[in-house]
Amino acid sequence: MANGRRLLPTPSPSLSERGSLLKVQHAAVDSVLKDLKLSFRRLSTMTTALADETQVLDRLHYKNKNQHRSSLFSRRINELRRYSHRTEDFQTCSLINDLRQSFFGKVDESQSKQMKGSWSHYPDEKYVQKIKERFSLFLDLLRKMYTISSEAFKFFLLAIQTGAFVQLYLTSIAVTSRLATLVAGMIEILQFVIPVIDRLLPIYKPDTTENPEFTEGKVPEEHTKSPTPPPRPTPTFRKEPLSIILERKVVDKRSKTQKVESTEGRPQRKKAKKKDEIDEIFGL
Repeated sequence: MANGRRLLPTPSPSLSERGSLLKVQHAAVDSVLKDLKLSFRRLSTMTTALADETQVLDRLHYKNKNQHRSSLFSRRINELRRYSHRTEDFQTCSLINDLRQSFFGKVDESQSKQMKGSWSHYPDEKYVQKIKERFSLFLDLLRKMYTISSEAFKFFLLAIQTGAFVQLYLTSIAVTSRLATLVAGMIEILQFVIPVIDRLLPIYKPDTTENPEFTEGKVPEEHTKSPTPPPRPTPTFRKEPLSIILERKVVDKRSKTQKVESTEGRPQRKKAKKKDEIDEIFGL
């Protein structure tokens, strides 16, 4: 690091023993520590590579500051240098390592083997919030640095077409391309780390999974109110369906004319006269 740059202050945690934390929250802490360990390894590798590219930018600046001091090329290089050194001031890897160490008590940085066992402490909520805010600021810085490095890369691609200072522009193109790739990878890691830290915040809240009403010393409503009598049963009347009996009567509507017509074609029989005594004597 260059002299004269001030580093951001590192927050200090207030530790509590593991026994004071609910056992339900232990699994969440184990998962967070595992993800932080993985993120620390990935971020440490990219931070080292970014520091190497920053040294190349410093050499380009010092070798060409007298010849290209007022040129647009020098302005682009200086802007990238400022942002690169600013990322070093955040000490992001140290923040992740300090957060992990807070779960193992007071651990020396040289004795990293002590963090391989089971965690015995946990930090206070205020400390975790400060770490999260620091990561959010660092993420904003990385996004702006990615935009600047992409613009510088396009500028150097256009400038090399002039044919002047080809070697200088080729080096600048390689450095800016490498910077943009590293910054994009660090943005991806930070977008993963911040939600991991968010998973720590629920352990500081009371457990409301078993009985959510007994929180913050409140008595549930069912114990404060007087018991209400059960509702009286209301009489119900049984409604039976009314049975309606319909009688069908077949009415013969044949008219008299139809009866007459039916008898016209038939021979009519003569009525036999009653025989009296005289007829019987004469055989009539």
